Amino acid sequence: MNKKNILTVFFILFLITSCSSTSNYYKKNPEITVTPVEPDQAMVVYEGKLLNIFFHPVVARPEIAFKGSEKDHFLEWFVTADEFRKILHEMYMDNYVLINIDEFYDVTYTNGVKRVTVKKLLVPEGKKPFVLSIDDLNYYKVYAK
Repeated sequence: MNKKNILTVFFILFLITSCSSTSNYYKKNPEITVTPVEPDQAMVVYEGKLLNIFFHPVVARPEIAFKGSEKDHFLEWFVTADEFRKILHEMYMDNYVLINIDEFYDVTYTNGVKRVTVKKLLVPEGKKPFVLSIDDLNYYKVYAK
């Protein structure tokens, strides 16, 4: 398995674990509905700006993270799993759709020269694409107090 596939698998596991109990979240918040994009929905070329939203690792246990000497740092830079779900829901309600960044550009090598070209990005009609990034996907030793 190459590095790209390992990172993809890790990211998927991260999302699953940080957003576990999603079904409970929607049971507790019945005003929030989720309608997946239909497989036969019309796809159109998107020509606007591509939004990149990034997060630091999602806090699974705020009762621990938001206490102690690093409290202010966590409050400033991190979101809880519940906040993460709410942000993604708001983006969904605003017609954003998560895309794989590899759908946006192509990388080719000719005689050892790297060339990046923009692809035509297809999205479901009426949707706006965004890329989700995770910054500092680790916990520094200083946080393990």
